[in-house]
Amino acid sequence: MRKIRVKLGDRSYEVNIGSGILAQAGYWLKARGLAGRLIVITNPVVSGLYGEALERSLAAGGFTVDFLEVPDGEEQKSLETAGRLYLELEHCLAERMTPVVALGGGVIGDLAGFVAATYKRGVPL
Repeated sequence: MRKIRVKLGDRSYEVNIGSGILAQAGYWLKARGLAGRLIVITNPVVSGLYGEALERSLAAGGFTVDFLEVPDGEEQKSLETAGRLYLELEHCLAERMTPVVALGGGVIGDLAGFVAATYKRGVPL
């Protein structure tokens, strides 16, 4: 596994790159002090490819997981989609400290980041 340090002062973080690391997601999130419940935002294509593996890994780390799927496509980066995700987060009983995990690429990362930053004045991402 290759590690890259993103240097942002007190907001610095590490990115791990490698084969098979999705199976370690539960371990890594738990090691960083997270516990309990997680919300995963993804799209149907990525969820079909990696959702089960991520869910198994998170369950092994002791997490309860809710998956929220957004249709594929750039047009999903909208306030309408964000609003739908807010409602789904409420339906899942997501709290102020319920972490959001983005499972996907650019659209999912941008959308999950925006929703996490603005839901209940910001939740962990």
